[in-house]
Amino acid sequence: MLMIMAWILRSIAIAICSSSAMLAASLGQSAAERAQVLVTAVQDSRLLGQEVSDIHSVLAKLTVGTRFANRVNVNGPIEPSALNVYVLARNLAGRRDLPEAISQSNILGNCAYVGVSNAIICDSDFLERFLADHGVFNEVQDASLQRARHDYQYAFLAWVLGHEIGHVVAGDRAAHFGEVNTLQHKEDAAIALSQKSETDADLFAATKIEADKGLTLSLEGMLMALIDQEVAEKNGKSPAYGVGLHWDYANKRVVQYFDDQDHPEFVIRATRILALIASNTHEDALKALVDTFSRHLVRVDTERQ
Repeated sequence: MLMIMAWILRSIAIAICSSSAMLAASLGQSAAERAQVLVTAVQDSRLLGQEVSDIHSVLAKLTVGTRFANRVNVNGPIEPSALNVYVLARNLAGRRDLPEAISQSNILGNCAYVGVSNAIICDSDFLERFLADHGVFNEVQDASLQRARHDYQYAFLAWVLGHEIGHVVAGDRAAHFGEVNTLQHKEDAAIALSQKSETDADLFAATKIEADKGLTLSLEGMLMALIDQEVAEKNGKSPAYGVGLHWDYANKRVVQYFDDQDHPEFVIRATRILALIASNTHEDALKALVDTFSRHLVRVDTERQ
């Protein structure tokens, strides 16, 4: 009887080990498999946006000099050698017919390179609401608001898509543009590597945008407005006013930012892009402004909090 029980227990243990090994193997493949299912799901025309004219013109600028120049596919069937960009329809989150592949992904409220098929998927609601949600238009005068909405929105679209194209061109793993994820147990080296990848993607976008002077000026204005709002969220509204970064440089207070996230904070991302543009375009006034502001940025060591 004891021998039979031992044999049964041994069989169960083998079965458990075998199942664990199969589960581990499936988990190793799951990211790519989920990405493929997601790409298949978003090719349903009922889930895609119709107003994509700005997307086409932005992508034409951003892909110059890459293997995707004149090889861009927007909202069409997958083309293996093309850059495949999918823009989801508005208000998709509330749809009852939304596939689980989309609802369970991080696409809603975001824009992401999914890691397979040169595919970038963006939520229309994210693209259209980000700047307003972050208060970018709060300080724009009414007379200039309509023009600013168009120019800043176009510049933001170029930043987002340029960022994701940067990931594709670099051969990165799946990555997204949007809000940061706080990392609880990641090693410092892993955080640094993830942030470097995100910074490189931002700088790729900035370098491509620099080729269009008008677009570059719109990007500068949009990023300054974004920084102003990010600083106001952290430190309260500054008494300073006028063109540029609304920061009271006589104030001794610093702007703190955290480093325990897979994406640098937007105040850091925007500052780095402005610094690169100032250097590459030899805009001395912008460079002086950004250099001075950067001295007030202080990294928070979360391990000591």
